[in-house]
Amino acid sequence: MSEEGSRWWKEPLLHFVVIGAAIFGVERSRAEPKEPSIHLSDSFLQALEIEEEQRSGRRPRTPVERGAMVARFLRDEALFREAERLGLARGDTIVRRRLIQKMEFLLRGSVDVGEASEADLEALLREDEARVRRPARVAVTHVVFSAPRREEAAALLPSLSEVERAPERGDPFLQGFDQPLRTQADIAGRFGDAFAASVLNAPLGEWSGPVESSFGVHLVRITELEDARTPRVEEAEDALRRAWRQREEDRAFERAVEAVVARYPIERDE
Repeated sequence: MSEEGSRWWKEPLLHFVVIGAAIFGVERSRAEPKEPSIHLSDSFLQALEIEEEQRSGRRPRTPVERGAMVARFLRDEALFREAERLGLARGDTIVRRRLIQKMEFLLRGSVDVGEASEADLEALLREDEARVRRPARVAVTHVVFSAPRREEAAALLPSLSEVERAPERGDPFLQGFDQPLRTQADIAGRFGDAFAASVLNAPLGEWSGPVESSFGVHLVRITELEDARTPRVEEAEDALRRAWRQREEDRAFERAVEAVVARYPIERDE
């Protein structure tokens, strides 16, 4: 802790808060059994300050703000302990669910599966090829017409048989007449599902259409085709490593849960 950070924990207001809580505890102890003390270490108070910043967006800066922060913690901790002592959590499904979630979080944080080997990645690729399989991609050039010009587009198609590109034969198109290699999903996102399906089934190097899209009707020529394929391990290494780690962490987590369950014997009525 910095010198400035150490000083504020010695502020009189903080001492007043802690002493006040202690006096209240002494008064209670005359009538009730003594409870375990609430320990405020320097490292804990630092963590409390960080938590306050995460909660409110700023750290407490003045002795008054810091004293109020500690007072809130003491209040909440005392109420929590008292509720726990009285057994108020028992039978409360919301509290039960929250504690289960917290235990799951702690168990997940405790697992360490290391790093996948090359053999692990190759085995995962064989087992789960669909996860990383590269879909087919096509590149196209096209001519676009407004919807009322569909017949004009159809009439133009035969004359394009020996032409590689013909943007000037149709309407202007701001998104470009030469579209690079894209998957069916990418094409559908730009031109619609019907257009994408037609393009993926069009013959390579030949003009076809008219094909409808949200922009009108198109004459389309596939300029490049890349078939769907399974990548090599090195091409999909990042995705495979993420998938392997997630799978192994899930398995380790379930084993940790099973170990917890095994600690509790089960009794059944005859």
